[in-house]
Amino acid sequence: MRGTLHLITAQDARWLIPLIGPVAISNDRSRLARLGWTDSSARKGIEILLALLEVNSEITRFEIAAEFEKNGLPFQGQATVHLLFKAAGEGLITTLKFSQV
Repeated sequence: MRGTLHLITAQDARWLIPLIGPVAISNDRSRLARLGWTDSSARKGIEILLALLEVNSEITRFEIAAEFEKNGLPFQGQATVHLLFKAAGEGLITTLKFSQV
């Protein structure tokens, strides 16, 4: 599977993410680096993301990016999206809701 958005059931995510997640993350590693993410900053970004999701059941990509900016992390362009991709590939987030906001 490519890194594009795919809609799958939660039941299928349970077996698909461990199967394809590690390969997808590995393939995206150089792109993350070009966007300014290091292993350390990506860990910090994921910790921030998970903390935000504990407090807010719904949060926009722009709100996540603003939090990354506030914490001195990459946030411009595709930086936020690729970190979300990493978190999903690690099985840490599995449901994203999209809205007009």
